[in-house]
Amino acid sequence: MGRDPVNMALSYRFAEPSDCGLYHRWRNEEEVRSNSFDPGPVSLDAHKEWFYGKLADKGCVLYVVLADGVPAGQVRFDIEGKEAVISISIDKDFRGRSVGKQAIKDLSGKVLDNGADKVVAYIKPDNLSSIRAFTEAGYGFEGDVRIKGSAARKYVCPFFAAGS
Repeated sequence: MGRDPVNMALSYRFAEPSDCGLYHRWRNEEEVRSNSFDPGPVSLDAHKEWFYGKLADKGCVLYVVLADGVPAGQVRFDIEGKEAVISISIDKDFRGRSVGKQAIKDLSGKVLDNGADKVVAYIKPDNLSSIRAFTEAGYGFEGDVRIKGSAARKYVCPFFAAGS
């Protein structure tokens, strides 16, 4: 796509039912799958069940990342109590352009302002692009853990909700 990250205007909107196919395409991209804790391909039927369930889940917030109005990725927060776990994937045409880093910063602040006290990311140790994006977004390394039987690195957002 050749878009310059400095000149791309990023915006965000809540995911809608019509985004199911877009999310499914992103979920099944080879690089996304290889960095997922569930790396196998997902059928459209299984994805629809998951996606519509997440849209209905009051403990989940799904955002579509827009770069110059074009869907460029997704950010999901799974919130339990006061902790939100962030998950992100960026469309292959927008990777390497700081879209992920900026979306992480912008949306982590938003979820903290809306009730979460802590935002956590779990990243596979060999997912260097995500480690770099979260580190550059200000997240700090908190330790090594295991997620679904796989090694993971835990990163925590350093920002605090407004009024904390």
